[in-house]
Amino acid sequence: MVNEDKIIDGSHVHFVNTHGIGDVVMMIPLIIKVLRDKPKKISFTLKSQVEKSVIQLFIKDENFDYFFFENTKLFSFKMFSLFKTLRKQKIDQLIFANGMEYKKSILLSIFLNVFQTIPSRKNLFYKLLKANHNIHTHKVLGNYRLVSNKFDLNDIDLEARFNELLSKKEIISVFEAYGDALKENCLAIAPGSGEIESYKRWPFHKFKNLISKINNSYPEVKIFILGNELENIIGEELVKDNVNVVNLCGNLSIKETANLLSRCSIAITNCNGISHLAGALGCSVIGIYGPTDYKKTGPFIENFYPVTTKNYSPWYSRKTVKGKKNFSDLEQISENNVFDVFKTVFQKDKKDLFKYAYRHVELKQFL
Repeated sequence: MVNEDKIIDGSHVHFVNTHGIGDVVMMIPLIIKVLRDKPKKISFTLKSQVEKSVIQLFIKDENFDYFFFENTKLFSFKMFSLFKTLRKQKIDQLIFANGMEYKKSILLSIFLNVFQTIPSRKNLFYKLLKANHNIHTHKVLGNYRLVSNKFDLNDIDLEARFNELLSKKEIISVFEAYGDALKENCLAIAPGSGEIESYKRWPFHKFKNLISKINNSYPEVKIFILGNELENIIGEELVKDNVNVVNLCGNLSIKETANLLSRCSIAITNCNGISHLAGALGCSVIGIYGPTDYKKTGPFIENFYPVTTKNYSPWYSRKTVKGKKNFSDLEQISENNVFDVFKTVFQKDKKDLFKYAYRHVELKQFL
């Protein structure tokens, strides 16, 4: 690894991350670290405006510039127009987030005529030729170690940064619009997983049965269904025949979603962006996993409770994901499995909490 500190100091650093909300949350500690090294300027190429909003939840926008792929094809007029715009920015340093496609990263560095890249162009070529798509460490650390091996624990305390940037008035105003339950009685459920990743979803009828169990056992719990507008149909189904449930899919901005999550104590989610957002905002996250490896891409937090099948064997990778349908083992995860974990977390049963909790190996080293 080169001494990137010397490269970053006083230069224009441009981050590239064309993935969704979760990947951007896992990049925030890296951005915080780079900001401390006092670059002349910081800019971003992101998937969409949504991911820009995620960054602004945790980092004060210091006149950052943002550019967007917006699902643009690699070889298209729109993409070349983006390249042309970026070339005018006089970028000194490109930083490609962990998980970025190697081919896209190499081409971008060539078209922008930027030789200082992290990972280096040589390293990117090597990984491309070796078809090395494996992630060997958690993405948070994989990103952070792009610029430093010296880990600062404060850089992953995103809840504190969020609380510094947003006023209590903003948080309460959103929350009061949908109920005034106590924080410990508020539960967020995120049943989606992005429009093209349905294979990550626990079947919605199981979510519905789970909500019914929670209603019957804990009537004081207020449940908020979160997701985008395409997942609204799922939210509507979950509300039917259940009480104390509010469907907010497609009704909240990222900022409003974050405000609401900051007033919830628990989130039950698939492998999705809201799981990372909830974890970053202090929720205990009960994550339901089939194809993805929670040890490498789950929320990088202490209060994390993954639920899987007995024969859990994640297969998700960039190489294998193409053409996959919703045929993973998620159907084998019962409502009782998830309810037992919820019951333990909600009641704060310390004896069983240790049985269900997973703390990332790398996180243990810092706590």
